[in-house]
Amino acid sequence: MSARGRRLAAAGGVVVVAVAVLGWLLLRGDSPAESTLDRFLSAYEARDYEAAARLTDGDPAAVSEALEANVDGLDGAALDASVAELDESGERASATVSMSWQVPGIGEFSYENPELRLVAEGDDWRLRWADDVVHPDLDSPGTRLGTDRSFFERAPIVDREGSKLVIARPVVEIGVIPAKLREPAAAVAAIADSTGADAAALRRSIRAAADEDNFVPAITLRAEEYGRVRQLLNPIRGIEFGARELPLAPTREFARALLGTVGPITAEQLGELGDPYAVGDNVGQSGLEAAYERRLAGTPRRSVITRLADGSPVDTLMRVEGERGRPLRITLDGAAQVAAERALGDTREVEALVAVEPSSGDVLAAASRPVDDAFNRAFEGRYPPGSTFKVVSTEALLAAGSTPTRPSTARRRSPPADARFATSRAARPGRCHFGAISPSRATRPSSRSPTAWPRATSPRPGGGSASGANTRSASRPSRARFPRPPTRRSGRPR
Repeated sequence: MSARGRRLAAAGGVVVVAVAVLGWLLLRGDSPAESTLDRFLSAYEARDYEAAARLTDGDPAAVSEALEANVDGLDGAALDASVAELDESGERASATVSMSWQVPGIGEFSYENPELRLVAEGDDWRLRWADDVVHPDLDSPGTRLGTDRSFFERAPIVDREGSKLVIARPVVEIGVIPAKLREPAAAVAAIADSTGADAAALRRSIRAAADEDNFVPAITLRAEEYGRVRQLLNPIRGIEFGARELPLAPTREFARALLGTVGPITAEQLGELGDPYAVGDNVGQSGLEAAYERRLAGTPRRSVITRLADGSPVDTLMRVEGERGRPLRITLDGAAQVAAERALGDTREVEALVAVEPSSGDVLAAASRPVDDAFNRAFEGRYPPGSTFKVVSTEALLAAGSTPTRPSTARRRSPPADARFATSRAARPGRCHFGAISPSRATRPSSRSPTAWPRATSPRPGGGSASGANTRSASRPSRARFPRPPTRRSGRPR
């Protein structure tokens, strides 16, 4: 064959190959079945549920609702889907689709779904609709993808010996179902009068209930407290009770202001805490439980699951493990705290008691009254120094080289003119000045001021306010140029 002939033959071969490739590409791209499936997946990715539903053979409204329900069930996850394989035979086709969801708080949830079927309807193709179009495990009508999350058991607060102070204990939640109430006002009054629940708040919650058949909580009581009101509330139609467990101290009053309480998360707390918390979670409401919420709660386990039409979970498809909370160890001594609570009793007066181990400074007990007051006055109350303060200040004087009979350097000093204490008449300016005075004599007229402000150089020692001195701040003689007492080895009370 001549050179010219060989060139023509080669050119002809190239043309044949190019035409074959082009034909294959055109044939593949023009496949109506694959085109329909591509458009369905693109519409679903874009959350155009109605457009996606019109490409199926199902009822458009029902299909659109099902597609949206799966996205909502995955907490608004973003979808990336593509056709992995398609086999077409006559007027029917089957396909395998790769689907990848980015689920908030969980991450990537990916799988291949080989369950998709298409059928020709005239010149068009339609995707055969069934719930398993979204996932192969959605094999019964109404099943949906969803997520689940659960915290581990809350970590305990333990005392100096490692004994648990706060553990899960039985409680009963008391509330109402509005639709069942015959006399709402009487029911609310009965709950408020017998339990101390906020009647106005309960009435607002009843009015705001989205569904009158839903339970509206009023108050949560310890099991023993519930026992005292059960007979009174149980006969009233519409009042309901729910038993569960909550992290609680041994008794209602046990270090309540310090340890705090745990209860259902509020809208404000949800805004502050953010992820991973959700409506229905229990969180610290006050005290150490609130201050160390994330440490004690840990992080929840999260799962992708399937749910039946009624919302009940069926299978777990993917799980991400959470992290257990860490116990919080404090210096309280359980026996000392019980004794402190007994000492204060059930008084409604404003009182506080703190027991401190002198050798270490550890707080062994801290009790506050009234019990229902969340204010931890044992730690945060601001009061003028009491007679107990003389023990601290006298030790500082002795450590600084003074003697019981030697006059202190608080010559002609009384509390600053702007230091006014409404609870202490003797602490008013000009009412407690005894001149140069020795430590032993200072104790006799019960004057705290000669030792509270020795050689005062600031108008407000320790940053005390005009309305009342902070005893914690005022009891620092070193700020008034007194050296600290000698350091002693820590030990436990005997």
